[in-house]
Amino acid sequence: GIGIPLLGPAAGRDALNPLAIVLFGAVGIPSAIFLAISNAMMADVCNANVRRTGQRGEAMFFGASGFLQKFTIGAAAGAVYWLMEVHGKTIASPLGVQLCGPVAALALLGSAGAFWLYPEARIHADLVHDAAKSLARTAVHFYLP
Repeated sequence: GIGIPLLGPAAGRDALNPLAIVLFGAVGIPSAIFLAISNAMMADVCNANVRRTGQRGEAMFFGASGFLQKFTIGAAAGAVYWLMEVHGKTIASPLGVQLCGPVAALALLGSAGAFWLYPEARIHADLVHDAAKSLARTAVHFYLP
């Protein structure tokens, strides 16, 4: 709550507070990570799926990912609305606004835990192993009549 008033123009000035510029710039870092990491992981998932099933399913995976991202954004908006309606959003009753930060932090910790459990090393090893087997089969077929 206290940082929001600091973001606007100071009394008697029309320029943004330098703190606002720094904070808005800092927001770009997690936003970029959110967009980049999910797509990088999606590529691994798609490649692993092709190796396992032999069928390409990128459209299905990206569609499901987009649906889940939109659902999550909607759920977050609903949670903020609920917190503010139940616990207050006024100067006299600011608990709803004050709880938004800790609730978001808990959600981020849960997301970090899920990301930590992602078996990146095993999936990468499986992909390398499958690619080596595929290359060996191709080399045998290529050189043998």
